[in-house]
Amino acid sequence: MKKLVQLFLTTSIFFFLFSCQSQITDSCQLEPLSFNGTFTEVQNNVFQPYCVGCHSGAQAQGGLDLSANAAFVNLVNASAANSSLSLVKPGQPGSSYLMKRLRATDGETPMPPSGKLEQRLIDLVDLWIANGANND
Repeated sequence: MKKLVQLFLTTSIFFFLFSCQSQITDSCQLEPLSFNGTFTEVQNNVFQPYCVGCHSGAQAQGGLDLSANAAFVNLVNASAANSSLSLVKPGQPGSSYLMKRLRATDGETPMPPSGKLEQRLIDLVDLWIANGANND
């Protein structure tokens, strides 16, 4: 009788988990974000959470301050320290050093160095630059 109760409980738990699996999976999936490609979106979704830990203030790595009040001026049409490219060349993401570092397709250390950004965030920066890298 004890084995029968154990079998019943195990089977019940098994069916419960599988019947709820789609609900659990659906609730854990990230909703795709819709971006317009604005500087504010780039600042809030990329620079602030992933970059300013190293790139802010007087001790900003590489001398690049990406904090809210400095990022735009320090990026757009600014020369990259170790490249002939501009950090951000409006309308030309392929000619922007920032995109080169975010994509890290040339063997250089990706930015951020803790790991490559999600593709949707790289696409957001690309869209902002392609749209003219405007400061909204």
